[in-house]
Amino acid sequence: LLSYLGRINYSYKDRYLVAASVRRDGSSRFGKNEQYGTFPAFSAGWILSKERFLETIAPLNLLKLRASYGFTGNNNIGNYTHIPQIGNSNYVINGELVQGSTVTTLGNTYLAWEKTRQLDVGLDISLWNDKLTFTYDYYNKLSDGLIQARPIDRASGFASITSNVGAVKFWGHELSIGTQQQFGELHWISSFNMSFDRNRIQRLVSPGYIRRF
Repeated sequence: LLSYLGRINYSYKDRYLVAASVRRDGSSRFGKNEQYGTFPAFSAGWILSKERFLETIAPLNLLKLRASYGFTGNNNIGNYTHIPQIGNSNYVINGELVQGSTVTTLGNTYLAWEKTRQLDVGLDISLWNDKLTFTYDYYNKLSDGLIQARPIDRASGFASITSNVGAVKFWGHELSIGTQQQFGELHWISSFNMSFDRNRIQRLVSPGYIRRF
């Protein structure tokens, strides 16, 4: 695996935050024409609690809006997946059993990076010296070029081939509320979390795994 990574962070008045990054990854687990992938990402934050129009609100310690959008790649497919593999196989020659070798798995020179792009939008609130905190996140993620064993016609002599088979979408909301209190020597911390998540198959190559009605 060979990677190049660059990143820029910028903060203005400790209230406006921007970051950008890009990485270029090359993996020998893919064919010659598909070895490299480029994955950029961007994020921004705005700390409203440092603005003058909110500084007069005494209970408010932190009010922050944030958003990010970026791409990542997945090459966790094992070694030598894109090339045909050879294994032991026995043959009968002149009535005798002879050891030999044959192709046991199909290669795929067009096997490419599985890519995920994701959007996140969030809100952070802290009140009364962090005694009460609230966090909200919305995410929308699409994983494209899923790497799986794709069924093929058995007339080929094989049951499947590792391929980029389709895309799956995930999205949802996550909420978290936390409190911390001090009662003499007793320090009490509590939290409550809730999430609403959905996922859907966007597309599959034919033949796929799930019949779409």
